[in-house]
Amino acid sequence: MSADRQLQQAVTAELGWEPSVVAAHIGVAANAGVVTLTGHVASFSEKYAAEMAAHRVKGVKAVAEEIEVRLPFETMRTDEEIAGAAIDRLGWDVTIPKDAVKVQVEHGWVTLTGQVDSYYQKDNARIEIRHLFGVKGLSDQISIKPRVDVADLCDEITHALHRSWYFDPKTINVTANGGRIHLTGSVGLLRDKQMAAATAWSAPGVTSVQNDIAVSSSATIIKQGSHSMAQHETLVAIYATHDAAETAIRQVSDGGLDMKHFSIVGRGYHTDEQVTGFYSAGDRVKFWGSRGAYWGGLWGLLFGGMMLTIPVLGPIVVLGSLAAGVFTAITGAVEGAVVMGGLGALGAALFSIGIPHHSVLQYETALKADSYLIVAHGPQSEIQRAKEMLQASGPARLDIHADAPAIPALAA
Repeated sequence: MSADRQLQQAVTAELGWEPSVVAAHIGVAANAGVVTLTGHVASFSEKYAAEMAAHRVKGVKAVAEEIEVRLPFETMRTDEEIAGAAIDRLGWDVTIPKDAVKVQVEHGWVTLTGQVDSYYQKDNARIEIRHLFGVKGLSDQISIKPRVDVADLCDEITHALHRSWYFDPKTINVTANGGRIHLTGSVGLLRDKQMAAATAWSAPGVTSVQNDIAVSSSATIIKQGSHSMAQHETLVAIYATHDAAETAIRQVSDGGLDMKHFSIVGRGYHTDEQVTGFYSAGDRVKFWGSRGAYWGGLWGLLFGGMMLTIPVLGPIVVLGSLAAGVFTAITGAVEGAVVMGGLGALGAALFSIGIPHHSVLQYETALKADSYLIVAHGPQSEIQRAKEMLQASGPARLDIHADAPAIPALAA
């Protein structure tokens, strides 16, 4: 089979995997790494999701997007209605300065202008508009205010990268010319290259990022200080009920696997306290409130835990080692967590253990539907044993994400 044919099939499969896209309405052609998307979709957000799905596929060098937005009658809106909804949406977003972004709508095409302080504000404005009824296209002409004190900008980004567990300080170089940032060096994974760019964009005053970091297939070791650790794998299994997930966790524990590699995530509305627990890096959960019986059967098996409220999802309980990553994201140690496609603390924690962005969104969708996630992160041999055990428990879905970074807090 030719390389173009393989790439076409891979992109088609990825479109079918993306839950927000109706892949049957989209045509795919590939030529020397350039993918062309044709057909029609029912919304601008679906069009955007299709383009992002194509970009995710290995071997895609560029995407020519020729998809038409055909709005169903019930989602059609006048330009005046779209403009009013856009202004209202932007006004309710606490991350966007009041009246900083101007909106113009013509035949369903939205143009954003104005000036903001940071890239994440510019990105959030796009996100707010992308999902509105009636939108057929979006032109982003928002500029970022240049900083007067740009002398320390390079050092600030360098320090942010070095605080992260993704990068060896010797592998990433940062130079700055005013607000224009240039990244060079090498990393082992495309995800790490993208994370470096997201970290650079997080700095106030950055107006552009030129990302020339090379992805080296020979970089198979993650370095942390003086330690080196082989690549790990991450497993995610989805269960329809709490009882099914708890039974699966107990089977893993009875099978002799190291439980510090495991976590469970689910909706937390079964308890009524606003603060229902705490996370301790070196101990197990000791307290979970007076209504903790629902999750209490797992206390003695998993290390650490916390409850947090996530927009749209609501209260979420995280038990196990993943709570460390969530806590780190909340306290800001995972640089660029917010700007990586709008990921919050839970999404950033999942992303940090090797789960790609599109899969994170799918798992959040599963949580929204009241499913439960069992997450395991560790050496390949351990994860393969976990896979065999969990498959026998009948999960609704089970995924293995290879080339995951070995995180010291979880790999010890």
